[in-house]
Order: sequence, then C-alpha cells, then structure tokens
Amino acid sequence: MTSSNPAANTATRLPDWPERLAALITAAEHRRFDAARWNCGRFAMAAVVACRRLD
Repeated sequence: MTSSNPAANTATRLPDWPERLAALITAAEHRRFDAARWNCGRFAMAAVVACRRLD
C-alpha cells in the first residue's frame, strides 16, 4: 500500500542503472519523435523507470 505522505515514498537506484540508461538513450536515438506517443515527457519517465526501483 502506498502512503499518502510523498516523503514516505522512496525510490532506489538500480545497481545496473548506467547500462539501462545507456540502452534507453541508444534506443531513443533511433526512435522517431511522436507528440502523442514518444515525446520529451515520455522519454524522461522512461529514464526514471530505467534507473530506479520504486519502493
């Protein structure tokens, strides 16, 4: 269950986060921009997901 207190929700960086982030960047370099499906916001969220494990 998630706490309603934002400070209580933590995220832990994954041990292999540099490799995961590098793979995301490499894939994004070859992915065409699409305002609805693949944009700056979605890339940023994908980067967070690639680097962190949400507790």
